[in-house]
Amino acid sequence: MAQGAGPLAVVAILHDCSGLGPRSSGAPDGVCLAGSRSGNLGPNRRLEDAFAALGYAQRLPYVDAKRIGVMGGSHGGSTTLLTMGQPGFRAGVAFYPLLILIGELDDWTPAADCDRLAREVTLKVYPDAHHSFDSDRPVRFVAARINPSSASGRGATTGGNAEAWRDSVEEVVRFFGRNLSRS
Repeated sequence: MAQGAGPLAVVAILHDCSGLGPRSSGAPDGVCLAGSRSGNLGPNRRLEDAFAALGYAQRLPYVDAKRIGVMGGSHGGSTTLLTMGQPGFRAGVAFYPLLILIGELDDWTPAADCDRLAREVTLKVYPDAHHSFDSDRPVRFVAARINPSSASGRGATTGGNAEAWRDSVEEVVRFFGRNLSRS
């Protein structure tokens, strides 16, 4: 729950493919391993959820409807990237994923929008940090994880990195402080 004198800036958080709580950041189940039987758990499907959360937050009397951000990790980070190409959220932070491929002559999702987004992106790479670096989990490789980046389509390494995690928290606070200010 937001605290303080309103209207307040808020951030919608989009979880990873393992869900919220102790399952998050590399739990041994969830769509990270099983995939989606119905085919509707991809970032595009979750985009509807993100914008439903935005609409809900905009209606809350203590929220400044023009100062709503979005942040997601892994699967939620992919969805966060999708929200940034559309009006609504004022700022977004995506942990881990980034790839934009676009046709120059695309008249449905114009390349100019992607170019604008790419110019606004700040990339910080943490040395010696794996996926889920923002967790207290030990580094481990799980061969059963679905991984389109792997030649076999399976297997990924996850695990925490205390220094990267600490710095990422500071970066997120500064970023939303700049981008969700009252200006």
